[in-house]
Amino acid sequence: MIARRITPTPHNFSVWYAHVSGAQPDLSRAIDILDSNKVEFTPERNLDLYEQLLGASKEAEQIREAGERISAAAGAVLSVLQKAGAGTQKYGEVLGQATERIEGEPIDADRLQIIVEAILDETRRMVAQNQEIVGKLAQSSQEIDGLRKQIESARRETLVDALTGVGNRRMFDMRLRECLKQTLEEGGELCLLMADIDHFKRFNDTFGHQLGDLVLRLVAKALTDGIKGRDVACRYGGEEFGILLPKTRLEDALKLADGLRASIGARRIIKRGEERDLGHVTLSMGVSLYRPGEPAAQFVQRADAALYTAKRRGRNRVVSEVEVEAGELMPAGRAKG
Repeated sequence: MIARRITPTPHNFSVWYAHVSGAQPDLSRAIDILDSNKVEFTPERNLDLYEQLLGASKEAEQIREAGERISAAAGAVLSVLQKAGAGTQKYGEVLGQATERIEGEPIDADRLQIIVEAILDETRRMVAQNQEIVGKLAQSSQEIDGLRKQIESARRETLVDALTGVGNRRMFDMRLRECLKQTLEEGGELCLLMADIDHFKRFNDTFGHQLGDLVLRLVAKALTDGIKGRDVACRYGGEEFGILLPKTRLEDALKLADGLRASIGARRIIKRGEERDLGHVTLSMGVSLYRPGEPAAQFVQRADAALYTAKRRGRNRVVSEVEVEAGELMPAGRAKG
């Protein structure tokens, strides 16, 4: 970490400890690929590694803890119900005995008074027990509902990019599977838009990571605001975003992409306090159309290849998969920039 100038934050330490210990082979492979491509381990890159490859472990631990608490709450409910069952049985026995005594032989007023008082005493006991049961069940219900919300919150946290607030790579992969399944079952078309901020590394090196983070948040918000309905925008990694467009034709996806590109490119980045104009941020975009039955990775690769073609042709443009030539396919692991 020192050699790579990585700040020893808890998240960063978790990432690199898991890598060095060999506990997370997928994480180690990702780091080795980044190392071989001489990619800088920026704070954003380390956060991506943590969220994408260690976030699931965090979720599993939170769910395990919540599961134990739910099990304890369920045990308490069962105990209350068993107690209620025993009390109900005793109440039934008292009523049965009273009925037998009343029907079995003639009784006088004094004996009848004793029977009635016994029934009233047992009834009062049952009322008190039922009130206790209702209170305990209500408390257990609140505890279980609170744990349900906690699990939902933990799950959301592992699906949201902490920096930009949009879905992260894990969310993208999950929604991609859902969209592919829906497309196969219901028909219709599905498009994928891959967008990458042009010269983002240069912007970071020139103005610093804080302004780089600001640009990422601005782009994420603009992409989210520019889509609607079932469309979903996620941070795919680094400065790259993926947008899934269900029920969308290729020509319509291209129009949407170009509208987003133009809208973001028209904005100026102003450094507050200094009122310093940092210029424009532009996007390069690639768009692909899903071919029923093809692997998800191939669908994404075609959009990525179109994005790489947009970069090669001068950036700040949208390229369709049909415009990509065989010699312009993006080599695996190569940075776009």
